[in-house]
Amino acid sequence: MAKINQPGSDPSLIGKNASTQPTDGRDNTSDELKFCTGDVDVIGVHLGYAIGTYSNKDGSGGLFITDGSSSFWIDENRSIHIQTGKTAVDGGTGGGLIMRSDTVYQKTGSYKLEVQGNDDEANASSDGKGEENNPAYSVHVYGNAAITANGDLSLAADNILIDAREQLKLKSGGQTQITSGDGGGKVDVVTNEFKVTSKFAKYDLTGSFYIDGPEEITFNQKIKFDPLASNSIAINTIGSKVSTNSIGGKNTVLLGNSTESTLGNVQVSAYKWLNESISGTASLNLGPMIDFGLSTYQGTFIGTPRENSRSLSAYELYTGGTIGTSFNLLGNDISLTSIGTITGTTLSVTDFIATAILLN
Repeated sequence: MAKINQPGSDPSLIGKNASTQPTDGRDNTSDELKFCTGDVDVIGVHLGYAIGTYSNKDGSGGLFITDGSSSFWIDENRSIHIQTGKTAVDGGTGGGLIMRSDTVYQKTGSYKLEVQGNDDEANASSDGKGEENNPAYSVHVYGNAAITANGDLSLAADNILIDAREQLKLKSGGQTQITSGDGGGKVDVVTNEFKVTSKFAKYDLTGSFYIDGPEEITFNQKIKFDPLASNSIAINTIGSKVSTNSIGGKNTVLLGNSTESTLGNVQVSAYKWLNESISGTASLNLGPMIDFGLSTYQGTFIGTPRENSRSLSAYELYTGGTIGTSFNLLGNDISLTSIGTITGTTLSVTDFIATAILLN
């Protein structure tokens, strides 16, 4: 109900039409938008408050209480209107709607709330460095609070802040989805510890993938456990593997040592194999050692004796054992077989030492 002229305390208005009809935003100059189509009767006036009724031509009517600024109005549809307003003499706390009760229970078919805001009211900011606007809508609960919806719950705002003083839990009965900028935004997670417990994890990336890790990075593959199987724990379970598939190259740069241990075989398949060693290469084999090539095998050795080296030879090949060991010196043969020519060239002395030398 909009403002009407205050009737004052003129007793002559009692039982007569008010000088100005309450309009509730409707234009009194239009017959269709008038507050009523009949008469407005002021029943009584006291301390500037008027109570009255109004009637329409169809026989309906209503009741109102007003001081010209605030009003209580029951219309012809049995709807209750409460409007508050303050004047210049009311002060900063005037014109409000205050409700105090031990318990409030409301049951309605639908509930709509529209808040216009109060951007002109500001208080000192929490950091003391400026001012911040008072919230247009504020709910303060001294205890637990619950919002339950049998359907969807939607929150929309320019910015949304959820501040949990102790613990924040997000629980979904099915799927949890985070979308930022319709897929083109950014998600930042800043925390001291980040832990993910899941049965499956998949990253479907169209850009780059970077990890800036700490000094220690560990990857542990769990041992499969089946409580129904007779042998419930298996070290090498079927299907357990680590795969890296790339359509490009792979670079590994280490400032320390690299160690690889396996209980199975190590197989490297490459178009070309290049192995470079600055300080030397050592290989220890406790089983057979097989080199097979379909092309030329070339070995170039430049004899550069190292410190504490016992030999000046550029290339040495021993089978069986060296002198002073318990190996049988004649128990390991060397066989050179070729369908082509075997050529031995040396710029120094060539020695063949054996119990028998056969030249065919």
